[in-house]
Amino acid sequence: MPTQTESSKAVTLHGGPLSIKDVVDVARDGSPVGVGAEARRLLEASRASLESAIAAGETVYGVNTGFGSLSNKRIEGDQLREVQTNLLRSHAA
Repeated sequence: MPTQTESSKAVTLHGGPLSIKDVVDVARDGSPVGVGAEARRLLEASRASLESAIAAGETVYGVNTGFGSLSNKRIEGDQLREVQTNLLRSHAA
């Protein structure tokens, strides 16, 4: 497991691309990661837009539908949370 070194510093996400150095600092040196104000604002705006679409009953690919060949299959209710949790897990692996 990576450990933080004396020379590593926090990497702050701003909503834009990361440098290779940022990725190396986190992955190899264990630098902590923070979320900056602009990145937080972008996340909140995206979430509000998505929640509005779902509340309006809109179909949103990969959010309340399956993926690929299952994109025409709508996912409802309790299964929606499970599918999204599994999506995060598969991307984190």
